[in-house]
Formats: sequence, C-alpha cells, structure tokens
Amino acid sequence: MGFLSQDRDEALDFAARLLLGADLADPARIKVALGDLKGDFADSINYNATLFASQCASSVFTEAAQDAERLGGIVQWNWLAGIKESDYAALGKRMLGIQKLLCQRGRLVVGATSGDGALVDALSRFLGHFPAGRSQEAGRPFTLLRPDEHLKRTFALPSNVAYVSQVCRTPETTDRLQVAQTLLSQMLATGWLWNLVRMRGGAYGVDARPDLMERLFVFSSYRDPRISASLEDYRKSLEAQALHPADPSELEKAKISYVGIELRPKGPNQDLGTFFRRKLYGYDEALRTKRRSDLISISPEEIQEGARVLAESLAACDATVVFASSARLRQEFPGCRVERLPL
Repeated sequence: MGFLSQDRDEALDFAARLLLGADLADPARIKVALGDLKGDFADSINYNATLFASQCASSVFTEAAQDAERLGGIVQWNWLAGIKESDYAALGKRMLGIQKLLCQRGRLVVGATSGDGALVDALSRFLGHFPAGRSQEAGRPFTLLRPDEHLKRTFALPSNVAYVSQVCRTPETTDRLQVAQTLLSQMLATGWLWNLVRMRGGAYGVDARPDLMERLFVFSSYRDPRISASLEDYRKSLEAQALHPADPSELEKAKISYVGIELRPKGPNQDLGTFFRRKLYGYDEALRTKRRSDLISISPEEIQEGARVLAESLAACDATVVFASSARLRQEFPGCRVERLPL
C-alpha cells in the first residue's frame, strides 16, 4: 500500500485493523468479492490469454509455479466459478481460519521504500499488533511432469486467432549456460522468432524469455493465426542458433539491452516486488553480481551451446498450452481434449 509521510501512523494502524478484523465470513461481501474476481478473469482473458497460457504451462514443472497457477490462473478461475451461495458459510469459516493463520508476525515479511527516517519505528509498532506465531510449511499436494513427459492442454476461446505457449526446463540459476540462454532469449525474440512467427507467420507478438528462479524457458505468441507452425518455429529457432556460434555484434546488442533492462529505474511497487522475490528465492547480492559478471563475459560459442541444450530440453520434456476456438483446436490437435473456460 502507499501513503504520505504525514498519514503514516494512521495508515499503518488502519492496515493492521483491516488485516486482523475484516469480517471475511459476511455472505454479502463474499458474493460481491466473487462477482468482482470472476468478472476480472472474464474481462482479461482475451488480452491476457498468452500470460494465462504461459502460467498454466509453467505450473507443471515446479511447486512455486503450481501455487501461482492455483492462486491466479485457470485453476483459480474454475474454482471461483464452482462456488455456490450454499457454500458461502463454509467458505467464510475457512477464510477466517486462514486469516488467523496468516496474520502472525512469524509469517510476515515487510518491505518499504521511503525517505521517512521514522518509518522503521512505525513498522515495528505495526507488527506489534500481530500475535507472534511462527512460519510453517504448507502441506499441499503437487503433480509435476516427469523428466521425459510431454503435456498438451487446449482451452476453447471464442477468437479467430490463437494464444500459444510452450515451456521447458533450463539449467540451474547459477549455471553459465542459463545465463547464456537469458541472452539467447533476447536474440531469439528480436531475431529468429520475430522473423518466423511475427513477420512471416502474422502473429501480433512473439516472445522468448527465461524464468530464472524456476529454471524454465517460456516461448509464447500473441494473437497468432497459426498454432502448430509457430510451435515448429520455436524449435527451428533453437536448432538454427545451435548450428554455429552467435554473431558477435548481435550478442553485444543483447548484452547491452539486457543490462539496460536491469539498470532501468523502477517504481516503488517494482522495487518491492523485486525485494520479495529475491527474499523468497534466496537471490542474494553475491548471486546477482556473479550473474552480471557471467552475462558480460558470455561468448558466442556459449550462446550456441545454450541453444543446443535448450533444444534438447524442449525435445525431451515440454508443456504446451493453447487458447483458440474449439473448431481450430480440433483441427490442429485431433483427439485432444478441449477444455472449456467459465465464460
């Protein structure tokens, strides 16, 4: 949340009272909240379909990605759509239990961006509102892909174009090859994929990006008139780059672009988002410095090797998620189950 320095104490006191005392079991509030949440999903599916597809495809590789899908993806949307008014009482009781469990000092991490020197003392007083408690591991079941498994999911969306995502594994975050694949993603998105999927294929947008902490590589295309051909182009772009060392001038452009993104000034919300992500994943300054040093020194031959390893990873185990019309999906993937969205 954001507030002015002069409103600091009042704002923090209000936040504590809201977190600790909100009546989460009120049926009228539950009904309004459900309506808002389901409406947000329905309103955003068309322009965010590629993000939904990428998140869904990533969710079968790691527990954290699966949690993200459960909290903000198609799984969450389907769950919300299945709640009936007769469920409100039980749902309210569960949310009160979660409220009590989460609102404990031992489970809170607080970050702040401010020039207010008195904020630290104010935050200490804020945390004093909460019982001590302690952090604990959550016992949730996870179903993840085997190392040699391929997954394909298709979702019916009333649209003349498709939204496509394909995800595979990368090496560890500390591995130089993953750093090379980070630069490779920049080169693919502005080179091979731009030409194959966007210029020739007609897609409105195409992207290749690494998820550093989850050790995943994500291909995606937006408002794509093709499906199978774009998936084939993802593979072809890696195989083409794996044939020879990267062009030194193109590699230099990728390094400048990526370092520029890292150094770009961020707003308070972005700073805090970065802080929490690094805190949760243990991404400390030493690791960040090492990756920066590796990035600057990556060679054209390492880009070639990164492409080769990524092509092998894609062939060995991948998850593909596509949003398109039912007729188009059945034409592209005969026999594949087409799932329906709660529109």
